[in-house]
This record gives sequence, C-alpha cells and structure tokens, in this order.
Amino acid sequence: NEKIQNNKDEQKKAVWESADKLGTITAYEEYNKNNPQTKYVPEARTKIRVIQAAQEWDAIKDSENVDTIKNYIKKYPYEAQTPRAKKLVHELKGYEYYKNNDLLAAYDEFSQISINDVDSSRKYAYKASKEYYEFKQLSEESPESDLHYFLNIYPYSVYKADVNNFIALNKAKKFD
Repeated sequence: NEKIQNNKDEQKKAVWESADKLGTITAYEEYNKNNPQTKYVPEARTKIRVIQAAQEWDAIKDSENVDTIKNYIKKYPYEAQTPRAKKLVHELKGYEYYKNNDLLAAYDEFSQISINDVDSSRKYAYKASKEYYEFKQLSEESPESDLHYFLNIYPYSVYKADVNNFIALNKAKKFD
C-alpha cells in the first residue's frame, strides 16, 4: 500500500514538474483542470497570477494614463511590478501638475520618488519643481549662507534675481 502511494505521489510530482517546466498560463491551467486535488494547485494559481501580472504590466508600463496604472495596482497590489507602478503614478501626477504650472504640487508628487525613477523626458519637470520648492523656502529673512547655497546649486536659476535681492535686503538690514 505504501509503495503504491509513493508511486502515485511520484507520478503527481512528475506531472507537476512537467507543467512547471513549461511555465505558461496554459500549462498551469491545464494542470489545475486535470489535477484539482493535488498539493500543487495553489502554487499553480500563484504562478498564473504572477505571469498575468507581468503580461499586463508589459502592456501598460508605457501608459501615461494614471487611472490605468492605478487599476493595475489595485488588481495586483503585491506583485513584483507594483512598486514601479506606484512610482509611475507619482511621476505622471507630478508631470501633470508641472504642465499646469502648479510647481509645489508637482514637487509634492515628484518628491515621493527618486529622480532616477523618472523617465528622461520628464526629468526637467522634476528638477524645475524641486528648484521652485527650494526657492519658496527662502526669503529676505533667510540666512545669507542659505541664499548663497541656493545660488551655488542653481547658478542659472530663473529665481536668481529674486535670491540676489534677498541677499541685498539681508545685507541692508544689517546696516539698520
């Protein structure tokens, strides 16, 4: 009896290994259909989901539609591609805010991700919104070292004249 059971287990394992070696949705679905009571069914379901998530990601990863990406995240919250999808949502939202000249909102989105995660065609928007955010942190009350630091980081800043005015006002207050 034990020998017969071991033989059946070995056959089930061989059938599973054959399906797993193919590694396709069709192979896993066929396996589940023909072997619904085996211990490998949950693993086959998981592998089907992983493949489906990867295929769907490949189909939408270049999308610029935030809702499409959000729907992917909702459908596949724990798959390997989900962290990249979440970063893409921040990138796309940041870029949209940038195009609408809402640079603080753009920075708020972009600051959730690294510039290395941003597509090269949108890096300028990331940088411009960061520069604006950092400029908005300054005033004539800012320490002169902070003002000079900003100018060193952004020597060609569109806010250069404003920062130079802050420096001048800062110096003038010292003479009062």
